[in-house]
Amino acid sequence: MVGRDAADRDGAPGPTVQMREPMVQQPRGPTTQVQPCLVSIITAVAVDASDHLPASYRSILQQRLPAGWGWEWLVHVDGGDPPPWIALTGDGRIRVSANERNFGPALTRNLLLARSTGTYLKVLDGDDQLMPGAIARDIQAVESFPGATWVTSRARDLLDDGSFAHFANAPAAGLLERGTVFEYWKSHDRRLPVHPATLFVHRAAVLALGGWAGIPTSEDTGLLLALNCQERGVFVDEVGLTYRKWSKQLTGQDHHSADEDSQLRSSFIQQRCELLLRLA
Repeated sequence: MVGRDAADRDGAPGPTVQMREPMVQQPRGPTTQVQPCLVSIITAVAVDASDHLPASYRSILQQRLPAGWGWEWLVHVDGGDPPPWIALTGDGRIRVSANERNFGPALTRNLLLARSTGTYLKVLDGDDQLMPGAIARDIQAVESFPGATWVTSRARDLLDDGSFAHFANAPAAGLLERGTVFEYWKSHDRRLPVHPATLFVHRAAVLALGGWAGIPTSEDTGLLLALNCQERGVFVDEVGLTYRKWSKQLTGQDHHSADEDSQLRSSFIQQRCELLLRLA
């Protein structure tokens, strides 16, 4: 059922998903205790854009975490039922949920935040793939810099023709001081030097900021910049994510780049960041 994805052309194919009896756990209650050394991989996916979830899952299975660490994969389908194959994996580390009507990416991600039980969160969009070793490098990075609460890494774009594109203007590896990513964003036409889809972050830091920004899109940019204005971060100068560019991608839709909407989102993000810097 799960075939090779286009991104596999660049390396060895991922493991085949074996189908067994359903064992997927149901969402836990709000009193669940956060577990140390557990990474909650959170995936918000629109019901009509779940084509590439199997490849995302294979990329999770390829992760090798440090001794004593584990992961859970939280998938929330926005606006419909989860794909049946998820239950058939028999993987008890997966927890899947859904809502019948469309809430949008920000609310969906915040529902996943509420359901998570890991000390750290790892973002994985349902059309992207983690590179081997990505989470282990994130853990090593955040543990190497006391006081840092979040990590980003390089990403490569997977284009429609199967080729890859790389971002050339990433920062140097190491510590990202407060406000530096925000200042770059302001001075470079609202473009980021790091990719929010690679975010690895302490769960408490996200909760303290109210979760993902409550705007129609760019909610991940809003959170990343707020984190940068509140906490120190780390940049890993290795590719940690294959970022798919395709027709159903939310940021590729016309409404995402509409002038008025874009200006309002940017205004919200900038005002919040400036306030956080003043209050810190």
